[in-house]
Amino acid sequence: MIDHTEKTYTRLFEQKKEKFSKEFKDVQSIKYFISPYEAFRYRAEFSLIGETGDKSFAMTKNGIKEAVSSFPVASIRIQKLMKSLISFINENSIIADKLFQVEFQSSRNNVTSKPFYIFFNVINVFITYTIVMEDRDKNMGHIIE
Repeated sequence: MIDHTEKTYTRLFEQKKEKFSKEFKDVQSIKYFISPYEAFRYRAEFSLIGETGDKSFAMTKNGIKEAVSSFPVASIRIQKLMKSLISFINENSIIADKLFQVEFQSSRNNVTSKPFYIFFNVINVFITYTIVMEDRDKNMGHIIE
């Protein structure tokens, strides 16, 4: 779904830079800073598509939901968590039947991550997973309200 090559990212950056420069042509001291082309997003939100036991994360492109098997622009921690979370969802039919959205957030400091939320079709029901990742620790807990 996403062309995440460095070449494509650089081309898009240059296009945005050119557009911005045209809009602010009277400003003399504009500085541009290019981000890494991968692992730069610390928040991501996905819907879910597919049958129970075969769910996939999805994003909408031109009004159509498309499966997302990987999301290289997300932080490394989110990328790793996506794989284990989709397996967990597919192994739990009750969750898979009701789940419609997942939101990830991670920190930049590699010590802890912020909570991410999983939203269900049932009002006032959600699961919060708090992931604490240090060099050798990985702790996953959940609360059902």
